[in-house]
Amino acid sequence: MSFLLEISINEEKPIVAGFLEGFHGVSMVVTALNHPVMGESVGINVGGQLYNGTENLRWLEQKLKAGDKIRIKVIENVPLSEPEAIIKLPVPDSNQQG
Repeated sequence: MSFLLEISINEEKPIVAGFLEGFHGVSMVVTALNHPVMGESVGINVGGQLYNGTENLRWLEQKLKAGDKIRIKVIENVPLSEPEAIIKLPVPDSNQQG
């Protein structure tokens, strides 16, 4: 059994993020930034990583504005949304000493 995240912004069609098998992690982060150089911004990021460290996936990266509503539902056993991006990570050489 795998838990998935169903996320909807302003009642739009939700995305379903997660992995149906294997060891993995999925996260959703909402960031509100007020910085003297970078300015003000609010955004949401939904991503995950396979625990073998070979891929990072991103399902959602979006700016938010005042009044936006985010709905999060923990679900299981439904079709996943296609990720916006899949980033292949370098596999460390097991022969190197660190």
